[in-house]
Amino acid sequence: MKLYVIGIGPGGAEQMTPRARQAIEHSDIIAGYTTYIDLVRPLIGDKEILQTPMKKEIDRCKLARDAALTGKTVSVQTGTTAESFCMDNGYDVSSFAANSDAQTALTSGK
Repeated sequence: MKLYVIGIGPGGAEQMTPRARQAIEHSDIIAGYTTYIDLVRPLIGDKEILQTPMKKEIDRCKLARDAALTGKTVSVQTGTTAESFCMDNGYDVSSFAANSDAQTALTSGK
């Protein structure tokens, strides 16, 4: 199980870093804000999507965390940098794996 928090860059799959694209490709589930999901939909294919509206960042993080704890590899998308997303939302990714075998990774798309 793995949880990626990825910044998708300034808008669209073609503007993402290779590392951010790989995180999506290697994930079973993609979690994100509706608009950000639409921006990278060509990369998602038939993967499961956990989608929340604007201002539901904490809910999105919890959904992604819970999915990862079932053994899935999950990417949480953000339009900002991954680090900023976590700090702005009070989400401590480092504590995610405290009582599990989960791995976490922050991947900036910018």
